Amino acid sequence: MRHPLRLFSAAALVALALTPVVPANADAPNCPNGTVCTWLLPNFTGDRKVFDPANGPRQALGDHQHLVDSWTNKTNKSWALTERAEGGLDIVLDCLGPGQSRNNVPDAVTILADGLLELSVPCLL
Repeated sequence: MRHPLRLFSAAALVALALTPVVPANADAPNCPNGTVCTWLLPNFTGDRKVFDPANGPRQALGDHQHLVDSWTNKTNKSWALTERAEGGLDIVLDCLGPGQSRNNVPDAVTILADGLLELSVPCLL
């Protein structure tokens, strides 16, 4: 049996390999410390949504579902953009370690992402 956190979309992995991760504090000034934020446009612009880890280790993207174009992690844990698959498994599409951001999420990830998941292991993407 495969571990749900080790399932990745091949297209998402290729796209992520070409998309750099940047320091969160340099490029995402509008995200409060201790939270994870998503934006509907690249470069941390457009509508922003703030996710508080106190609300649980798995959170639905809500109105940002399938629309995240940039995101940042200003917590001390790793977080992942996920797709909820049949049987309730979370497929990790992208992840950020503490203090990391992605200013342009690849379309292959954006169209699938429907949730955020706090990881119990470091992000290795």
